[in-house]
Amino acid sequence: IADLGDLHDNTVAALQFVPPVQPGFVPAKVHIYTDGSYFPPSYDSYGDDFPPRSAWAMVFVLEGYDESLVFGGCVGDAIDINLPTHVGFGSRCIGAASHSALNAEYTADVYAILFALQSPLNCQFIIHGDCICPLFAGSGAHSWDSEPTPQFIASLVMAAQCVKSLQLAHVKSHCGHPWNEAADTVAKHCAFSQC
Repeated sequence: IADLGDLHDNTVAALQFVPPVQPGFVPAKVHIYTDGSYFPPSYDSYGDDFPPRSAWAMVFVLEGYDESLVFGGCVGDAIDINLPTHVGFGSRCIGAASHSALNAEYTADVYAILFALQSPLNCQFIIHGDCICPLFAGSGAHSWDSEPTPQFIASLVMAAQCVKSLQLAHVKSHCGHPWNEAADTVAKHCAFSQC
């Protein structure tokens, strides 16, 4: 993650005190920080136009039984709305039929829930997001009759909570939280580069 550049000062400071995960580390909790980014169409000074872009990201921070933290890595990808879809779900951009910040946030949360659901780890998973819509969808607090992605998120959370200890948590965006800022940086990077 340090190679991405433009990391928030708080992320840089946190990475100095949170070592990378080592083989054999057994977490009590897996914190997954999610984020999505959107860039509208733009034009440069030469008149070249750039299409809209969006991307999602996850940052993993593992907590030991002694409450120590280790950095577990990060993952993300650009959303490609031109992929073949089935009910609005692309193969790499679940739930994103168009470019938007909300679709990118939904995609990040879907992948976080799927990660927790398929993980062989027997620990608590906490998904931290700065967008409340996926969190509300996952908690069942809101219902969208015409939107398949929030319903899909709600179903995934219900399925995951049957076999895993899964919690959804809100973190304020752009307030200097080191791991949320890291997820933001990764998502922005993925919108323009291969991750």
